[in-house]
Amino acid sequence: MKLTFTKGAGKFDRLSFDTGAPALACPKQGILPHDLLHLVVEAELEVGAFLTRAAAGTMTATQVSDDADLQAVERIVETLQADLWSGPASDDDLLAIYQHACAAREHPALPLSAVQLRAMRTRVAGLSESWNAVAMGHSLELEL
Repeated sequence: MKLTFTKGAGKFDRLSFDTGAPALACPKQGILPHDLLHLVVEAELEVGAFLTRAAAGTMTATQVSDDADLQAVERIVETLQADLWSGPASDDDLLAIYQHACAAREHPALPLSAVQLRAMRTRVAGLSESWNAVAMGHSLELEL
């Protein structure tokens, strides 16, 4: 599936799907778009979570709150966001942050190894460079 992230001039970027599903507004955060981090996590863990469901047009707010796997993926995305905002921590520290976040929200963590986390962080670094090079109004096309 092809995902197209378009850099917006206002408060939102945009994610479009080649499936015909409605595009998503991605609030700007000063780092990679949140849903671009979903791409990294879902590809590395090979889970059909938020993006797969959104591309199929079947994602609902209730699903996010009621699905433990979706919640766990969201915690990994948030952990990667924290890593981008605050500067790099050790893989062990990030794993602990992820596990703590899941425990605090009272849902199970997905199995996540240091090797998988390192692969995600490496991909995030490359995508950060690519996204920063995208001009306003232009796009970055990726596969999931």
